[in-house]
Amino acid sequence: MRNLASYLFNIPNLVGIGENRKVYYITIDDNIICYISADINIFIKELLLYDNYMMHRPNNLDESQLIEFTEKFRKELLDLDKTAFLDENTYWSEICEEMEYGF
Repeated sequence: MRNLASYLFNIPNLVGIGENRKVYYITIDDNIICYISADINIFIKELLLYDNYMMHRPNNLDESQLIEFTEKFRKELLDLDKTAFLDENTYWSEICEEMEYGF
C-alpha cells in the first residue's frame, strides 16, 4: 500500500526531519530513507552551494573536468557538513555521482 501523502498528492519522494534533527530523503514507493544532512540549517546552505555550483558550471566539460568540478563541490560541501558522505548511499553521494556524469 502506498503512503497516504503519495496517494493523495501524487508525491513520489519526501524530505523529512528526524527526531534527531537530521534531514533525510525518503522514497515513498520503496520506503528507502537516505541521509542528507546534520540539520535543516546546514541543508539549506548545502542547497544554496549546489545551486551556485550548477548555475556557474561551464558547458561541454569533458570527463576529467566534470570530476574536478565535482571534487571542488565535495570539498566545499564537507566544509559545511563533515557527515555529508558517511557512505556511498547518502543523498549528496548520489548527487555528486550524477554531477560527475554531467547531469
